[in-house]
Amino acid sequence: MKLIKREKIKKENLLIYSIILIFSIILCFNFLKFHTVPDTYVMLVEKGYNCLKYFEESRIISALVLYFSYLLNIPLKVVAVFMGIFSIVCLSSSVYVIYKVFTKEEKDIFNKCIMLIGAYLIIFNPLSIEHLAYVESGIICLGTLFCVLSAKMLIVDNKKLLPILMVPLAALCYQGIINVYITISTLFIVFENKTFKEKIKQLAWMCLTCIIAVVVTLVMIKLYSYVLGYASGRDIGIWCKYSLLFITNFILERNWNLYPNYFIIIVMILSAFILLIKKDFKYMLKYLFVVLVAILSCSVPSTFIKEMTLGLAARTIPAVGSIIGISVIMLGKRLNNKIIIALITIAIFVVNGFDYISNGVMINISNKLEKEYLQNIVTDVRNYEEENGIKINKISIYYDRNRKQTFCNFPNNSFTIKALCTVYARNHIMDYYLNDNLEIEANKTEYQQYFQTKNWDEYSSEQLIFDGDTLHLCVY
Repeated sequence: MKLIKREKIKKENLLIYSIILIFSIILCFNFLKFHTVPDTYVMLVEKGYNCLKYFEESRIISALVLYFSYLLNIPLKVVAVFMGIFSIVCLSSSVYVIYKVFTKEEKDIFNKCIMLIGAYLIIFNPLSIEHLAYVESGIICLGTLFCVLSAKMLIVDNKKLLPILMVPLAALCYQGIINVYITISTLFIVFENKTFKEKIKQLAWMCLTCIIAVVVTLVMIKLYSYVLGYASGRDIGIWCKYSLLFITNFILERNWNLYPNYFIIIVMILSAFILLIKKDFKYMLKYLFVVLVAILSCSVPSTFIKEMTLGLAARTIPAVGSIIGISVIMLGKRLNNKIIIALITIAIFVVNGFDYISNGVMINISNKLEKEYLQNIVTDVRNYEEENGIKINKISIYYDRNRKQTFCNFPNNSFTIKALCTVYARNHIMDYYLNDNLEIEANKTEYQQYFQTKNWDEYSSEQLIFDGDTLHLCVY
C-alpha cells in the first residue's frame, strides 16, 4: 500500500510540474527564440566586454558562462537560446517549490489549484519579464531558484548552512534578485505553525543571510577593482530614503509599463478590503506585513552605477510584482467562498498572462522592425560608398523634433527601445550591421538645427546626410 501511495504521489508531482512547465513555455515562447536587446549588440561586437563588465558588477556566474562560451567558440545565438530554455526550467522549478510548501497538508483539489496559480503568479509576474530578455537570462533565473530554495530550507526545513551558502550564490547570479528571497521567506514565516519568538529568530536568520550576501558582493567588487588596479564604476548602497516613496509613487502606480496602471494597487486594496469585510483583522495585518516587506525588500543593498541617483529598475524589483501572487495565496488560504476566490484568481491570471504574451510579441516585432531599419541604413550607406568611392568611417547621431525611443509606440522597456537611442549600444549596432568599427563624432550645430525641424514616423533616406567620410544620422 505504501509503495502504491508513493507511486501515486510521484505521478501527481510529475503531472503538476508538467502543467507548470507547459504553461511557462506558452507564456514565454517568444522569449525562447533568439531575440535582441541593445545589450545583445554590445556582446555580439565586443565578445569579451560583458565578461569584464559582469566581473565588475560581481555577477561572477554570468561572467564565467560567457567566458567559457567564447573560449569554446559557441555562437552567442546558441548561448541565448539555451539560456532561455534553462530560465524556464529554473522558474518552473521555483513555482513548484512554492506550490509544494503551501499544499503539503492540503487535500482539497480546488485549494491546490488556487495555490498553484498563486505560486505561479509570484514567480511569473510581469515585473520579472525583463529577466528573460537578456542573453544571461538563465543565470538570472537560476538566482531566483536559489532564492526560493534558500527560503524553503531556512524557514520550512529549518536548515541554516545551505541558505548561508546559497543566498550569496544567488547574489553572484544577479544582485537584484535578493528581494525575492526576503519576500518568499517572510511569506513562509507567516504561515509556519511556530511561536512568535521562533518567527522572530527566523527573521533574524533571514537578515543574517542577506548581510552575508551583501558583504560577499561588496568584497568581490572591491577585489576585482584591486586586481585590475582601477576604481570600479560600480558601488553598493541602501535606498532607504528613496525606496518606499519611489516604489509607491512610481512602481506601484505606473508598474514600469509592464502591468496596467494601478493594477498592483487595485489588487492590494481589493485583498485588504475582502479581509476587512470578513473582520479578520489579525490575518489582514499579516497580509499587509508581507506586502510591506515585498516593497521594502527592494531597499536591500545592491550594486549600482555610481552616476545613477537610484539603482532600481523593473528587473530589480520582482518582489513587488509578486504581491499579486501573494494576494491570491493569502486569500485562498482564508476565503471559504470558492466563487469569489475563483473569479479574483482567474481575472488576475488572465491579466498576467496577457501581459507576458503581449510583451513577448513586442520584443519580436521590435526586433523585426529594428533589423529592417538598420538594413535600410546599410543599403543607403553602401550606395553612397559605391557612388562616391568614399568609405564611411565616422557617424554622428541626431534626433528629429518628436523623438521616439521605441517602434510602434510600444511602452518604453529595455527590450523594446531602439538600440540607436541608447548611448552605450548605438555604435555597436551600426558596427554589427555595417561590419565596420565606426568612430562616434560630435553633433554639428547646422545639422542638429536642421533635423529638429523634421518629424518622421518611418524610415526615410532624408534621415541620412553624408559629409565626406562621416554619416550624420537622424533617429526618427
